[in-house]
Amino acid sequence: AQDTQAFGQLTGWDTQWDNGPANSYGSALPQLYGEVGMGDLTIKAGKFYTIVGYEVVTAPDNFFYSHAFTQYRAEPFTHTGVLATYAMNDWLTVYGGWTLGWDTGFDRAGGNNFLGGFSAQLFDNMAFTYVCTLGDFGFEGQSDSDTNGYSHSAVLTWDISDRLHYIFQSDYIDNDIFLGSTRDLIGANQYLIYDINDCWGIGGRLEWFDDPRMVEDVTALTCGVNWRPHANVVLRPEVRWDLYRAGGLGPDGNAAVDSTLFGIDCIGTGEPSQHPRGRLCRPFPGLPGGFRNTGPKRPLRTARAARAPQAQAALRVSWGPKRLGAWGRGERGAILAP
Repeated sequence: AQDTQAFGQLTGWDTQWDNGPANSYGSALPQLYGEVGMGDLTIKAGKFYTIVGYEVVTAPDNFFYSHAFTQYRAEPFTHTGVLATYAMNDWLTVYGGWTLGWDTGFDRAGGNNFLGGFSAQLFDNMAFTYVCTLGDFGFEGQSDSDTNGYSHSAVLTWDISDRLHYIFQSDYIDNDIFLGSTRDLIGANQYLIYDINDCWGIGGRLEWFDDPRMVEDVTALTCGVNWRPHANVVLRPEVRWDLYRAGGLGPDGNAAVDSTLFGIDCIGTGEPSQHPRGRLCRPFPGLPGGFRNTGPKRPLRTARAARAPQAQAALRVSWGPKRLGAWGRGERGAILAP
């Protein structure tokens, strides 16, 4: 939960909601927003999860237990501001808005950021999303930011078949003050996920990540399984190998050491199953038998929204342990899912 606190600012909002020995546990209020819509246009205002990247903050919506370096080191978790979404037609959606930077509450902390991009359905089985942030990322009084910083994430999703899915993602940051270097950050991820059936899936993730704050680049390979013994339960065991180039820094800021990690978690949700097989299994997120979410991060061909006015509000509270290590943005540590 502390990973979704407003650590982009020094004080205020939920930044002090820590407790337990050495403040090892904490609470967060990562989303508090209202949304209105008319026809093909929706406008969201408040604090909300980012639309940048492929992996998301909420653990049930990711295939892997751990996160990619790009999601944890090169992307915001939340924004506070205004974001408009407009469906231009059945295959193109555009996004545009203004935020207080990266990972802030309702305190500016220097942030002054454009957030926007587009999602395009290239073919029935292929989609592309580009999202950028432009301006001051914030973090005033901490790592700080260039006033004209730039970042983007580009994601290509390809359903090779009904069961086999390929995803390519690339992240890029140009922000000398934020990175502490004139070198730019760049990362490239590839995912291959196979749905064995509605209850079992296997997947792999191969990542190359070059972050100036880590001195040298790192290559990571993750292999995992998803098993749904019940409509509202998923187990996610995985094995992860991180291979650092000589001279790089690890999660604790010391000399990097190549590692092999095993992780597993079990997630239970209160979401009722919509699958015809009832409470036994359910399809994985996003597709019949597929692992992807819909929405700005992973666009799919859908019918145009009804043109009637609509409004909604959202509130999310999270609680959990502090991550270990020091990664250079607030107190974000290990790359485990929140």
